[in-house]
Amino acid sequence: MTSTSNAGRWPILLSSKAIRELRHVGRDEVSFDIVRKKLYELSHGQFSTDNHLCIRGTRENIPIYRVRASNDLRIIYQIDLMADVNAQFDHQVIKVFSICSRNQAAYDFWIKVSRYLMRYGPEYRNRCNSRKTRGDGGSATKAPDVFDHQKYSTTFTDERYTFEGEADLNELHETLAVEKFTPVTKSLYNSILADMEIVLPIALNPDERRIVKHQGTSVVIGRSGTGKTTALVYKMRANTQSTIMEERPLRQLFVTRSRVLTQHIAHNYRGLIDSNEIANKTREELAEIRKRNEQERKRELVEYDNEVDLRDDLPDRFSELQDHHFPLFVSFDKLCSLLEADIKAKEGRRFQTYPLLNFNDFKYTYWPKLNHVLTRNLDPGLVFSEILGVIKGCGQDLTEDSYLNSLSHKRSPLLMNVRDRVYAIFEAYSKQCRVRNQIDNADRTRAILAAHERHPFPQASQVDYVFVDEVQDQLMLDIHLLQSLCKNPDGGYWCGDTAQTISVGSSFRIKDLKAFIYDDMISYQKSNHQRKAPAPFATFELCTNFRSHSGIVKYAASLVELIYTMFPDSIDHMAPESANTPGRPPLLFISPTNDHNIFLQHLLSKDIPFGAHQGIIVRSQATADWLNKYLEKRCTVLTLLDTKGLEFDDVVLYNFFSESEAPAATWAPVLALGSKEKEGRIVYDKDTVPPWTSPVLCAELKQLYVAVTRARYRCWIWDSGDVIDLMKNFWSNPGLITIRIARKHGSFAVSTKDLREWHERTGVVLQRTLVQAKSFLNSWPER
Repeated sequence: MTSTSNAGRWPILLSSKAIRELRHVGRDEVSFDIVRKKLYELSHGQFSTDNHLCIRGTRENIPIYRVRASNDLRIIYQIDLMADVNAQFDHQVIKVFSICSRNQAAYDFWIKVSRYLMRYGPEYRNRCNSRKTRGDGGSATKAPDVFDHQKYSTTFTDERYTFEGEADLNELHETLAVEKFTPVTKSLYNSILADMEIVLPIALNPDERRIVKHQGTSVVIGRSGTGKTTALVYKMRANTQSTIMEERPLRQLFVTRSRVLTQHIAHNYRGLIDSNEIANKTREELAEIRKRNEQERKRELVEYDNEVDLRDDLPDRFSELQDHHFPLFVSFDKLCSLLEADIKAKEGRRFQTYPLLNFNDFKYTYWPKLNHVLTRNLDPGLVFSEILGVIKGCGQDLTEDSYLNSLSHKRSPLLMNVRDRVYAIFEAYSKQCRVRNQIDNADRTRAILAAHERHPFPQASQVDYVFVDEVQDQLMLDIHLLQSLCKNPDGGYWCGDTAQTISVGSSFRIKDLKAFIYDDMISYQKSNHQRKAPAPFATFELCTNFRSHSGIVKYAASLVELIYTMFPDSIDHMAPESANTPGRPPLLFISPTNDHNIFLQHLLSKDIPFGAHQGIIVRSQATADWLNKYLEKRCTVLTLLDTKGLEFDDVVLYNFFSESEAPAATWAPVLALGSKEKEGRIVYDKDTVPPWTSPVLCAELKQLYVAVTRARYRCWIWDSGDVIDLMKNFWSNPGLITIRIARKHGSFAVSTKDLREWHERTGVVLQRTLVQAKSFLNSWPER
């Protein structure tokens, strides 16, 4: 949805907080109509002392305005600037921050926001204050002004003195970074009248709009919370809208490894498309929907457990998919099952499927039976990733000579010095697989590709666009397969971040992906002389974290810097990650005796211990089960792998270090590094990296990065033991974390009592639980 003005009207954008408040106001029809009228006046530039009064103390900085909607109702807004789709002009827009009672207006906070915004400079202030007059006399109104596009960037210093407490800092972060702004539309108003939660289109930032607009294959690299997935969803939506009048709808395919992330993206996309329909509902229809929604919310929460859609409505074969199944959102595992069913139909018994082994099988069944001389001091996770991602994952198995003598150290840097042992392990592992009649993910994808060579895919069954999220979790073989399903050379969207490669079995590099796309395009041009040449593919790098504030981001960025310094070829290098707002660093609770009871007391010290958007991240499923037993599932407890695609207001990392298999000796080389602060971030001296640094540390740093960046506002680390004793001063001395000794009477819980938020968050977690349960039951006969 465009955010530029229409016929001289002011675009009105509501924050998600303002929408929640408007839903509350909507329970009273009179108050709701008053707010609508006031917003209408603003959109037509009918400014007056009632609706355009500058909050006292903000005029000399960036003005924040208030609307007196009624005796006890206020609307807080700012006149801001937003670039057009082509980033040629900046248009004035009205951003509504809050719709609240007079007592909740918190004018002191808005004065602080005004001062904070002033750091964008005097030109930004002048443009926000500019007004164009339309008409004359008593009918004169104000029109939004337009300027040549300009970036209003700033680097902030520590300005926490302006914000006296953590609550103020977090509210600033929510207001200026986390909030998504939605244009005022009839769909929005009707959803409130119907008391219906829908996914409304948001105003995208300039980077997201550039990605959506690009016509051609896109490679999108971005750290946590930078907008990769948002741009993906809106790109799919734009494709659908551009061909809405076509006789045959587009076939768009979304794939990722995580089933729950797949469900989450599907929900957001369908919600966006469905939100258009509610705009056409009558008052009577909206009243009926409202009544039905009220009844829905009275049901017991357990009913939601039984209604999670695990997408079992698809046909057995990929070739049987019809246009109405698209856009198709599936996990990579489900996609492979659909393709295998097609191959079986053509080849019968000649195409056999075998039990699929995973890392746990490798670690607990295969690894103990390998020669201990080969496995001594090697990490099974790194070896498994090397076998699948490097030796097997790019096509045919690498020969021993190719792996030992020809493969670049940049392609496989972590186990460079022990390649001879790794290859011997690979050969022994392959022999065991044959004896056990088991295959791994690389074997599975290779078999599907080989079958497609024998039976080329009919063009009618191919898709027009393929979207892959968390691409770093895939093998290059998987990329070959996914690309082969797409008949459009401009139809690829690949997004991910190698700093977040925490799934064992992948050794992915964005460089390899881009090389493959380039070679594929050259091949396409040579074999399709009569067709239009594919557009050049584009790489987009996203470096601004809109999820977390600077306190969390600075610590997370230091972890990436450690990877850059100690394992430079194991990760794609990007510009430093940044945040738009200040905030407090992660807080480390040290429990000297590792007393579980003290931890439980911290969680249970409130009426509702954790809110709908808070989570506990643990290392293992065993720890998650133990906590759930004592907490009686009153808190959201997830393993690190299960947090893929999720984010929380506040996160607790529970025993992340003490439950790791990496000993303190693995972390010790970090202490030898020289460091300094450069442009607000910590950098380390590459010349001081000890030669005995273990590659296991690289995996540990990536896992810690992913865990920390799940948090929007607060990140708490609860730990004890040798590793945290070793590392606490390394991180606390430069201010990357703060430390507190865990006491018996303490709390880090800030509860949320909104039942709808509990339903929403619990629904996501229940989906994950059901997926795991269903996978277990489905695999039982094979075991």
